[in-house]
Amino acid sequence: MRSARGLGLLALGILSGAGAARSDGAVVTREQVDISAPLLPDVLMLYQPFPTTLDGEKALVGSATYTYDRLLTECAADYPAITPTPLTTDEIAANYSAVGQCAYEKHTAKPYWIPKLLMDVDICGTELGAGWRLLGEDDLATLTDADYQFLHDTLAPFATQEMTWGPLYFGLTVWLRAHDGTLAVGDLEPGVTADKRVTMRNPGTDAFAYQMPIALRCIRRTDLP
Repeated sequence: MRSARGLGLLALGILSGAGAARSDGAVVTREQVDISAPLLPDVLMLYQPFPTTLDGEKALVGSATYTYDRLLTECAADYPAITPTPLTTDEIAANYSAVGQCAYEKHTAKPYWIPKLLMDVDICGTELGAGWRLLGEDDLATLTDADYQFLHDTLAPFATQEMTWGPLYFGLTVWLRAHDGTLAVGDLEPGVTADKRVTMRNPGTDAFAYQMPIALRCIRRTDLP
């Protein structure tokens, strides 16, 4: 896959590569690839006893999950650094920093997901809508070295130490759906060999929050005319 370069909809928490192309034999299909900003849980809710039913897990996800867009809207009144419709890279960076601070201070929202919730519940589809799903190991296999460099160059400014909240909230270590359908953890940084892309496998039965900055980023791939 060759991704188009540019911020796309990053201001709204979505990184778009419009005009990507893939080839299946003699057929070339153009597609748009969107990668979301991390979805964050209210960890105080996750620290309660884990639900005993799937419906209970779904209810927990529905009550505990914050999308970037929701945080951007709810935090704007108390965090004046937020620009509702940012235009410049500096304004977008200020939004990411303020959203991270607000998530931490006002919503006890941190990227400390319970693996079993990610395994059992379609959080991406439920929270972001049709077509969105958890990033997959198969998705990583379609990205080129240039794609990984693009992800780093575009997203790394929001995850530097200078951003204060960036390393916790907006890093490039992500949850994945593995080839076999189990849960995994992957690395989106450039320069990582294919055999090292997946850094952890099959933690999906763990029913406790992982207190480490692993981002729940979602992907949407749409065929274009």
